[in-house]
Amino acid sequence: MSQPVRATAAASRDWDPANWQELGWPDYRFLGFGAVLVFWSGIGQTYLIGFFGAELRAAFSLSDGQYGQIYGAATFASGILILWSGGLVDRMPLRRIGTLVIIGVIVAGLTMAATPHWVLLLLSFFLLRQFGQALMGHVANAAMGRYYDRFKGRATGLLGVAYAMGELVLPLLASYLIGQLALPPVLAAFEVDIGWRGAFLVMTVLLGLSVLPALPILLRDMPAREQALAQRLSADEASERVSPGSRRRQWTRGEVLRDPRFWLIIPMIIAQSGVFTGLFFHIVSVLEEKGWDPALWPYYWGFYPIAAFALSPVAGWLVDRYTATRLFPLSLAPFGLGLILLGAMTPFVAMILCLLLLAVSVALYHTTFNTLWPELYGVRHLGKVRTLSTTVMVFISASGPLVMGLLKDWGVSYGIQLWSSGIFIFAACIVAWLALRSTDVHPLQKSS
Repeated sequence: MSQPVRATAAASRDWDPANWQELGWPDYRFLGFGAVLVFWSGIGQTYLIGFFGAELRAAFSLSDGQYGQIYGAATFASGILILWSGGLVDRMPLRRIGTLVIIGVIVAGLTMAATPHWVLLLLSFFLLRQFGQALMGHVANAAMGRYYDRFKGRATGLLGVAYAMGELVLPLLASYLIGQLALPPVLAAFEVDIGWRGAFLVMTVLLGLSVLPALPILLRDMPAREQALAQRLSADEASERVSPGSRRRQWTRGEVLRDPRFWLIIPMIIAQSGVFTGLFFHIVSVLEEKGWDPALWPYYWGFYPIAAFALSPVAGWLVDRYTATRLFPLSLAPFGLGLILLGAMTPFVAMILCLLLLAVSVALYHTTFNTLWPELYGVRHLGKVRTLSTTVMVFISASGPLVMGLLKDWGVSYGIQLWSSGIFIFAACIVAWLALRSTDVHPLQKSS
């Protein structure tokens, strides 16, 4: 008797809440799934790998340019593969693709901890970038965009909170494990220095133990959520038949490639991915050029994720109220200003201002970027559609460290590179605004 009762309750539940007070335990579990993936995606993100830059260059006798070339080659290869692997989220059950991605990250972390040569460092970077940086965030954000409609902005904003937590916790953990984080005298007995290999090993073990056992619990409501999605898609297809070309249309990847708006958004993806990745990949060298002590970096880094943590829920609320289409072109303007200040100023306050302005941009950019695709192109083919932007993002994030490292080797200072990048970001924002200004910007209403 209890099984039909539970099925009836699941069928009658609103699986797309419109307000915070409508959230129930199924939503918290589902949001938790996205949050743990986004948090642990940091193991393949540049902000964490950049913390090991000095150790990795010394271990394998690499210059800035050589280090950037290895990282760039691995990321380019990841960008090619994501065109195929990113579409798996459209064809595989969420629990299965989530499990495969987590196992892939574990293999990547163990490979990184054991690599004896720069050739295997290339392989380790590729696995970390494919499963960590690319697929973990892709699966998590595609899930929020696919299964939520009215609540997708706030759901994505909450993932931004988890991402910011990763940016704060994981670098501090890495700094502690390699002996760069000084503890108060009363805790001096707990100081360790297990090197970058030991740090990757510890983080990989923590990832596996904390995420894999939790997946069945976090995704236990997926059958009912899939049924609700099928009903919403049927309603959207009926709307498209009545009003062809509506925002409810489910675009294919080929149709997106023929849409001029997609190509005019690309400069903003280039600006964010290339500059952000290049800056934090070479952050130790940037600090040294400015004459600032790199040992202080783990402490000042915290300004950025703490601010992003606070701002991400606000960004999600703004997206649900005003749509990503309106807000996306504005999202990188603070980052552009921060880069100009960082490139032109020598006092250390320039770094703090840049980090705070970056937090504003990242909170708004990640939320609008991840909700823009279901808003513009629907959710039936969301995995494949997102792979287009993800591929561009991965390619450009590969180019950022490579280009900045080579320019530095050729005598172009990081200061000149940074303020030039700020100007490019402002130009990209204008292009995106021109592309999206005529798009229907009314917030989506309940579709059932």
